[in-house]
Amino acid sequence: MSPAAVETVAEQQRRKAHWAWVRAHVDLLDVARDRLRGLKAEGHHWQALCPFHDDHHPSLTINPGVADAVQTGARYAGRFKCWVCPNVFGTVIDLVAYLDQCEASEAMETLYQQYGGPDAGANPSHAPRVPSKPSDGSDPPVLSKLLPEEVEKARQAWYAAVWPYLTLNDNHRRALMQRGLSQESVDAHGFRSLPDEGDAMRIGWQTRLADRNLLPSWPEAGIPGMSTDHDGQLTGTPGLLIPAWSVTHRMLGAQIRPDRVDDHKKYRWWSSPHRHGGSTMTSVPSWIWPLDLPGSWDDAPEVILTEGLLKAIVIAELFGIPTVGVAGFTQWERILPTLDTLAIGTVTTAFDADVWEDAQKAPVEQRCWATLRHRYPARTIQALRWDGAQAKGLDDALAAAIVIHPQAVP
Repeated sequence: MSPAAVETVAEQQRRKAHWAWVRAHVDLLDVARDRLRGLKAEGHHWQALCPFHDDHHPSLTINPGVADAVQTGARYAGRFKCWVCPNVFGTVIDLVAYLDQCEASEAMETLYQQYGGPDAGANPSHAPRVPSKPSDGSDPPVLSKLLPEEVEKARQAWYAAVWPYLTLNDNHRRALMQRGLSQESVDAHGFRSLPDEGDAMRIGWQTRLADRNLLPSWPEAGIPGMSTDHDGQLTGTPGLLIPAWSVTHRMLGAQIRPDRVDDHKKYRWWSSPHRHGGSTMTSVPSWIWPLDLPGSWDDAPEVILTEGLLKAIVIAELFGIPTVGVAGFTQWERILPTLDTLAIGTVTTAFDADVWEDAQKAPVEQRCWATLRHRYPARTIQALRWDGAQAKGLDDALAAAIVIHPQAVP
């Protein structure tokens, strides 16, 4: 082998090592703080003014990653996407490549040197930062001293602090993709896994978050999914965590789809009051905007109402129509306060086949229709129907390519 070839192999190995280090240690949110304007928190996501078009209303969404908590080979720490510019999305390396108008390999080297890779030099120009306090400089609140509306903000602060640390295991990822979701949509909608009882990620959250100066004043018992045992312990049965989103993409809570169902309940709220440290949470609806659909809820022409938070995500992505999911078909009224604020022209119900085929359940759907027609006389109210013998839910019907018929409500 020639000296030149040896040098080429060494260079390739060096670049590969640098890529791996950047992927594991450089958080997109840290870079965004330095290089983007108008950065603000929205639930566990962040938004910023997009630098690639004349943006006056933040349209670039950032899903931050966490250093050293990235699934090997799956994706880098954090992803961003502009909802206006076509094909402007990617990782922290892509963001720097776009901003500096350079190749990805050059952007990688910039980040490696700037954030102090092992052989970047004795005095790196920039070290990764960790947020020390909320953006207004105040200390995190203690729940016992808060009013009800402030308690909700504290809950959202808890989710924003903890959610990026959790990962999605391979079994849950495969199950979601088998339902028709792409890997990009699985990541974008924020699914996580609640680990097994003996997993180290279950305990030590007070120390873990204090080390990064997140929630240094540890909240008292009452935060959903957390108890003060074992230096701050995650509660709840192991399973898939499904976030509930508001129309402004704030995370309002989360459901668990247990890995082992032993009481015939397929879903449980993570904030169950029956678990030590949990707190009561109403079954909030989850408003899902399809990943590749331009626009926003302010100009949505149609919304589908279905039962189930996970089902709403699958329907939104497979159908390409904004969808809202409620925890059960009897809880449809929970969407009305938000629906009042939106100028949506068509409201379509898509409850499971066992609702409209069951004589005892069907009146619930009919009351829903009557309320929607009375409350919104200028809007179109319709229902979706398919062969219920072949598929119970609309998500199953879409996956099986069963013919779906929209019909006007009687």
